[in-house]
Amino acid sequence: MKPQLLKSEEKHDLQVTTNFNLSELEFRSVIPDEYLGNAKKLLIELQKVRDALGSPIIITSGYRAAEYNQEIGGATKSQHLTACAVDCYAKNLTVQAFHKFVREGIKAKKWNFKGLGFYDRGWIHVDIRDTPHLVEWIG
Repeated sequence: MKPQLLKSEEKHDLQVTTNFNLSELEFRSVIPDEYLGNAKKLLIELQKVRDALGSPIIITSGYRAAEYNQEIGGATKSQHLTACAVDCYAKNLTVQAFHKFVREGIKAKKWNFKGLGFYDRGWIHVDIRDTPHLVEWIG
């Protein structure tokens, strides 16, 4: 049984950047205090992409509690578990074009994502994992 979506009053209400509020990472679980720093860092990096793109970015998955992550078949060591990852899409680009834009920005060191996944179902995954090199995949 899927956990219910959180109500607005259950979420953190903190505007981290011009366009992103911490609550946008909280769909079914509130981010624990120990992961708030990760969440803020992640949203700051995502804001850099949004600014360069000049178009809204929609987050479809953010922080996940372990139970929910397991229920949906998420990776055992998913970056979503520590509020280090989002799945998202750009409002005015195809997923292919958005992926290419983000990848080129990572390669040019415009933003500091270390995980980049492409999902042809309509989104990309970006994360701020602690690794020296970019990890990429197609899901």
